[in-house]
Amino acid sequence: MKKTTFSMPDIGLLTIDDLYFLVKSACDKALLVSRLFDDTTTMLLTQLQENNEQMGLQANIPSRHDQTNQLIELNIARGLCVEEIKREIHIFLKCRDDKKKEAARELQQFLEPYWKFHYENLNSQSVFYFEVITKYQESPVLTDAASLLGIEMIFSNLESMNSSYDFLYKLRMSEMNEWKITGSDLKLQVTENYQAFCTVLKMMANSELHPEFISLLNDLHELHKSDHPWADLKKDKMAEPLAVY
Repeated sequence: MKKTTFSMPDIGLLTIDDLYFLVKSACDKALLVSRLFDDTTTMLLTQLQENNEQMGLQANIPSRHDQTNQLIELNIARGLCVEEIKREIHIFLKCRDDKKKEAARELQQFLEPYWKFHYENLNSQSVFYFEVITKYQESPVLTDAASLLGIEMIFSNLESMNSSYDFLYKLRMSEMNEWKITGSDLKLQVTENYQAFCTVLKMMANSELHPEFISLLNDLHELHKSDHPWADLKKDKMAEPLAVY
């Protein structure tokens, strides 16, 4: 009796990233002995590869990573605008020009309730910034004060940075919501494809005793229980070893 083992974790419990790398590794190994497969098994392998690659591409949308970097940069930029406004106000509060000192005091009193708003979460910060900018623009006293101190451009930059941040944030959230729907569908499809492929391999096991095929089954068994993220799944989720005679 020639015996090999072949077990599977419950891959439905895996994250999309872990599922992608597990299936990719399995497909790479299967391709090495694909000449031993019949038409049905070859078709299943091809379908599994295509669906897994599509899932992988969707899971790593380049634009989403680019947007994250842009959001970080925009958030830093608008934070710097706020710090610059605060710094200029504090400078003019100590100057000898009474008009500029009064203008600085007007802006300080207006902004004081908002000094700590940049410690809020990023989306809440956008709301605070919009509120500050709107009230500032609607008040001739505040706009005149900023003009007198020569810091009106900083307020203008803050408005621009905040509008860009808010637009990009909402765009990113929209894409992520779409991906959650698409990603779930693709994950289910790949999971079903992989289970079907492994089922066919099990059915072939007792009739195909070619050493390379037996080696493939053993390799997949080791892959399923190796030290990868998916190996944390409980052992009771593993199927019984497959005996091949």
